Amino acid sequence: MNPLVHKLRGFTLLELMIVVLIMAILMSLALPSYSQYSLRSHRSEGLDALITTAVMMERNRLINRRYQSIPATLTRSGHYEVSVSIGDNGGTYLLSAIPQNAQQKDKCGRLGLNSLSQQSAEGDVLKCWQGR
Repeated sequence: MNPLVHKLRGFTLLELMIVVLIMAILMSLALPSYSQYSLRSHRSEGLDALITTAVMMERNRLINRRYQSIPATLTRSGHYEVSVSIGDNGGTYLLSAIPQNAQQKDKCGRLGLNSLSQQSAEGDVLKCWQGR
């Protein structure tokens, strides 16, 4: 057999299958981490929307001497819908960020903020709000 031909023979099927197996193992480890990272980053957008809406509510209260309802809005990317509930004849409010679409898989679920700046979540409040 010619030594030059032996050097040009390429990869065997077994070698290619081992590479594919290693890639599949790496992907199975990386994909759940990426999914959790993605949910956490979208949650941060929902929290920012709650805080921004709370600032608007407080500004409106300074002008009108009471809180007024505003229509529900979606965040920029549409992962949360922010709604407002007014209580005590305009004396208090409760903001809710309701997860939409793929964000519904987030363990924190619905996020909330009231007129006393009390934070809430369906999951662990401290963990859900610390991602800011």
